[in-house]
Amino acid sequence: MVTQLLDNRYQIVRVLGGGTFGQTFLSKDIKRPGHPECVVKQLRYLSNDPQSLQIASRLFKQEAEILEKLGKHPQIPTLLADIEENQEFYLVQEFIDGHPLTDEIIPGQPWNEDQVIKLLIDVLKILDYVHQERIIHRDIKPDNLMRRDSDNQIVLIDFGAVKELRTQIAQKQINQTVSIGTPGYMPIEQFHGKPQFNSDIYAVGMIAIQALLGIDANELQELRNPNNNQVIWRKQQQLKSKVANVIDKMVSPGYQRRYQSVTDVLADLEKILAISESKASSTNNNKKYKHKKQLNMIFAWVLAVIGITGLAILLYNQLPQIKAGKFYKQGIEKLKKEDKQGAIEEFTEAIKIYPNYSEAFYERAKVHYNLGEYKEVIEDTSEAIRINPGYADAYSDRCGTYFIMKEYQKAIDDCTKVIGLNPKFDLPYLNRGISYSKIEKNQEAIEDLNKFIQSKPNDSIGYLNRGIVKGKLKDFREAIEDYNQALKLSPESPDIYYNRGIAYFDLKEYPQAIKDYSQAIKLNPDYPDAYYNRGYVYRYLNDKQAAIKDFEQAAKLYTAKNLQDGYNNAQEQIRQIQNQLKLEPIRALW
Repeated sequence: MVTQLLDNRYQIVRVLGGGTFGQTFLSKDIKRPGHPECVVKQLRYLSNDPQSLQIASRLFKQEAEILEKLGKHPQIPTLLADIEENQEFYLVQEFIDGHPLTDEIIPGQPWNEDQVIKLLIDVLKILDYVHQERIIHRDIKPDNLMRRDSDNQIVLIDFGAVKELRTQIAQKQINQTVSIGTPGYMPIEQFHGKPQFNSDIYAVGMIAIQALLGIDANELQELRNPNNNQVIWRKQQQLKSKVANVIDKMVSPGYQRRYQSVTDVLADLEKILAISESKASSTNNNKKYKHKKQLNMIFAWVLAVIGITGLAILLYNQLPQIKAGKFYKQGIEKLKKEDKQGAIEEFTEAIKIYPNYSEAFYERAKVHYNLGEYKEVIEDTSEAIRINPGYADAYSDRCGTYFIMKEYQKAIDDCTKVIGLNPKFDLPYLNRGISYSKIEKNQEAIEDLNKFIQSKPNDSIGYLNRGIVKGKLKDFREAIEDYNQALKLSPESPDIYYNRGIAYFDLKEYPQAIKDYSQAIKLNPDYPDAYYNRGYVYRYLNDKQAAIKDFEQAAKLYTAKNLQDGYNNAQEQIRQIQNQLKLEPIRALW
């Protein structure tokens, strides 16, 4: 649709985003002077049913009327047009030239209390207007709060009602309730498709918590107690009790106990901001009114200067973070496009501008990990931890990297740190368990792997590794039970068959061992260890020709993978078998 002319007026410039049910485009209005930019939202209808199409058209008009009404607010995009063409629906809205709040809420850079209170008031004032029009936004999040360049005001965009309409029209589910929202900002009643007006208040409260803690959106869900959905956050940030109490009430899991209206929240915030009246000193009672007025004017002027200076200092101090945040965002976008080197360059630029940007170090570490650059991973995760000693994800990734580098004790230390910071993390139990097994602390390994399996009962990797440890402990039957469970979850895994073959060999069940090694080879024809072990079983069964054939194939694959020790072992097995063949007596042919 790019370059297409919609309604003989709106020239599509490029795609901004979208999915199965429609797309969003940046466009130009060619019938207005200067061809101003605008946003076109497409709602695609995928049915030829005339009755459903008629209902969809009616609903589309209703939603357009709502957006037309809301767009009268100066901080909500104006609806410019609603268009139906070829069973597709289009909303044309004002383009907001600015940046989303995600560019300002930077992971690892907490906001102060005054900044958050100001943001709350700014957003809630817009939301108050929306609710007065009896509309629930349903998708308030930093991405949908734009900071307009022209006046630095917050603009609320992308109403969830339009997303619901888009989904219903596309899926032909006109009468069904659709759950619209973003995890982390969405309360439980909205998740079940029953949003309330104060569901929006919950979302604004979660944004406040995200800004105060300086965390990523994905970390918000980890703050929720899984038993009662209570948001546990106050211990991580020292606040005035009154401010914390307001936020707690905004994000109460039960909407009955939450603030019932935006005006109630604003009233409590304004009370906190109210300046207490100073008490007049009894010694000043006899001063002339004119003199008193002059002093008050001077005092007011000083306060104003201090306030402006303080704001300027605050903005000056925030500039590096904001600029660095833009490079960070560009790095994330390049990752989505699989441009790993480009992402590293963007994260590096962000770090140059703001050397204490822990999240940029962490994201760069993840790219280095994908590229197999493990030394750089250790360096970057260590920097992220130095800046933020409570960075559980950085400890977790460093633990996994130490494991790959075979520095098992360091891996154990890091995983132990992660578990202490967040016991709900499951991966550190797996990595620590495998690391324990590598240094022959097998009972500790079993305990950790048990915890991982309890947390991830449908992940075959837990059962596979517990089976390996049980094999070390000579519990071969129990090991086989674990391998059997792993195969139920991952029936196409050659590693599981290979390890079960080892257990069967240790139990002297050689035909079953050969069967498992053969299945591993079938699933992965380039599996040198499977050929080697099957050759070893054939040799044990005195099938020398079959053994030599397998050892030769193993040696070939070891060479291709540059595994010199494996190649040498395979060649030694072949040499020993050939020497045995030479020693066998010549049998008479008559």
